[in-house]
Amino acid sequence: MTKIREVLARMGLISKINSLADVKGLMINEEEYSRVQNWLDAYRGDADWQHYTWMDNYGVDHSEKRKTLNMPKTVAHEMASLVFNNKCLINVTPITEKVKDKTAPEDLDNPAHLFVQNVLNDNYFYYNAQRYLEYMFATGGMVIRGYVRDGKVKLRFATADAFIPISEDANGVTECVIVDTFKKQGDYYTFLEWHLDKDSSYVIKNELYKSTNGSDIGVKVSLNEVYQGLEEETVYLKSQYTVPTFVYVKPNIANNINLTSPLGIPLIANASDTLKQLDLLYDMLYQENEMGRRRVNIPSSMIKLKLNQQTGEMKRQVDWRDRAYQVFKSDGVENAKPDDITLPLRDEQMLNAINGLLNILAGQTGFSAGTFTMTQSGEMKTATEVISENSKTHKSKETHETVIGDALKRVVQMVVELGRYSSADYSGPTDVNVSINFDDSVAKDRNQDLDYYMRVTNNQQLMPLSEAIKRFNGITDVEAEDYVQRIKEENADEGDIEDVLGNEEVNDNADTGATKPKDPK
Repeated sequence: MTKIREVLARMGLISKINSLADVKGLMINEEEYSRVQNWLDAYRGDADWQHYTWMDNYGVDHSEKRKTLNMPKTVAHEMASLVFNNKCLINVTPITEKVKDKTAPEDLDNPAHLFVQNVLNDNYFYYNAQRYLEYMFATGGMVIRGYVRDGKVKLRFATADAFIPISEDANGVTECVIVDTFKKQGDYYTFLEWHLDKDSSYVIKNELYKSTNGSDIGVKVSLNEVYQGLEEETVYLKSQYTVPTFVYVKPNIANNINLTSPLGIPLIANASDTLKQLDLLYDMLYQENEMGRRRVNIPSSMIKLKLNQQTGEMKRQVDWRDRAYQVFKSDGVENAKPDDITLPLRDEQMLNAINGLLNILAGQTGFSAGTFTMTQSGEMKTATEVISENSKTHKSKETHETVIGDALKRVVQMVVELGRYSSADYSGPTDVNVSINFDDSVAKDRNQDLDYYMRVTNNQQLMPLSEAIKRFNGITDVEAEDYVQRIKEENADEGDIEDVLGNEEVNDNADTGATKPKDPK
């Protein structure tokens, strides 16, 4: 597979794409995608600042790569896991005249909800969504696109380096090109998937280009050469489809690098200096342990001599593999003796400096101070608990959930419309309500919340039992009420607590202060 950066750099792909079809000018240039590639390299643990050269005493250059903490990966993974996981509930109900305050289980037993859940599960959506959300937080965006194959609705993801916007409106990107470059049997292919917004329809055009040397985009070839049965053009009428067949998602962060760009920026976009310093310190810490081994100066007079069979000269015999000993010329030095020159390690100071930078990085990427720490053993630890709703991590999480939740609603709308009008799998309604319930259990310290609310309520009951059961289990109001009723029935079968303790017998004799003995029976 050729990397998109190489394509952009070697054959000016964006300029080429701009002249391949009769569309509006592309909204971005090579400079923007150079930044995307830099962010992607940092996420991969291969940032440009990690590479350096040095010259030895003989004038020979050496290329080295510094050790890295790879914090871009850690930061993106942590935010993705906080925002979205497989406990996220996506509920779909048809739009009706009567609006209900509560969602009952039977409300979810409708064709739209069942169809959407089947499509999501069939496409491993919950697993793929969290993975690509991590890519989104690392590189600034991702795209989800839908299509129909063999009568089934399919969902595919693409990363920021393969997404090229063409036009946008107040609601976001409306047209785009999705690029896929690959090598097959010695030839280089570039597949372009155009998503175009016409007056009365959404149009998807597929084009395949082939090159023998990879130095240019090549010539247009038949789709059947790689993609059997794929249509060159598919039209989706706006009388049936209310949303395009792709959804572009980006972090809820303003792009301060290019204020007019529709592309997003990653969490680390404004933290490159901190990331560079972190890797420098971590590499120094590694070198400190590597070079801080025991060192002893040995007088040359104490090294035994050995005859060189080729020259007949006596040479000092030294095992240069034993790097603990450093030999110095002791001719003319009286009372020369070995000297331990081992320097103390500075690992504690370096760890303190690293943890200080980790706090700065946390603030720059939307996390609370103390989220990331490095221990004496060199282990990177991440605090997953969001201490309070006022914490920076919690606010960042909710901010990103706003745009991701809206994107998921558009994905669901796209799925039901594709199912209704482009496949034989679905005949239900397309006017649906979509509710997204993110799982907040991974982002709350429940004990601290409980302590706070118990203090302000003077240790009184915080909420009805049904509400507590609903929130704890992530179920509907009707299901929670059913749980409460079952609990009452089970308690009734076991008897009242006063009966178990025999308190009725005690109350009968409360006036006299005497306790009536129980009947032995």
